[in-house]
Amino acid sequence: MFSKFVFADKNFKIKNVQNNISILDIHGKRYNASPEIIIKTGDFLSSKKNPALIIIGYNKLCFSKQTSIKITSIEDYKNIISLSVVKGKLLIFVNNKDKLKFNINVKEYVIQNNLGHIMVSHQKNSHFVKTLQVNADLSTKNSKKMKLKTNNFYFFKNNNLTKNKPINFKKSDFLEKCTEPIYNFKSEKQSNYKCTVSNEKLFCGHQ
Repeated sequence: MFSKFVFADKNFKIKNVQNNISILDIHGKRYNASPEIIIKTGDFLSSKKNPALIIIGYNKLCFSKQTSIKITSIEDYKNIISLSVVKGKLLIFVNNKDKLKFNINVKEYVIQNNLGHIMVSHQKNSHFVKTLQVNADLSTKNSKKMKLKTNNFYFFKNNNLTKNKPINFKKSDFLEKCTEPIYNFKSEKQSNYKCTVSNEKLFCGHQ
């Protein structure tokens, strides 16, 4: 029993944060996201005037300014975090190194991001999804899974899905920061990968 809780804490804990992200939990308590805080079902996470990002495990969630998401469910034993974009733009990068998956709820559809980058935008009554290099599936309760293609644009309105031709986003600091590797993320506690020799043996690791 104890090991299961440790396993869940490790996977759903915030590892790092850049810029301010506010969290509002189901009890009405509001606080700022920071390392070691555990993400929970029902949490609302919001950015303010500036883009912001958080790292959970080896995965990155990037918020454009004035963006809000809701954590709709967390399945501990399946390693799945489900969320919806309430407003704004969110880019999710899934590394898959820790086997954590993200389900993104878009109206009646569910996008399961297994690996790579997906951007989701919610503006008024419509959503659009932009895939970068990605391994992801799209499904509903009544349909089979459909693979989403890399570098494609999907538009959702009134529960209808329209797939457009591949497009490229305009370059921005937000997009470039969110698509760079996680190991480039600046942190005061950032560790370095080093190799040392001891007793004529080579040992490598993060220090």
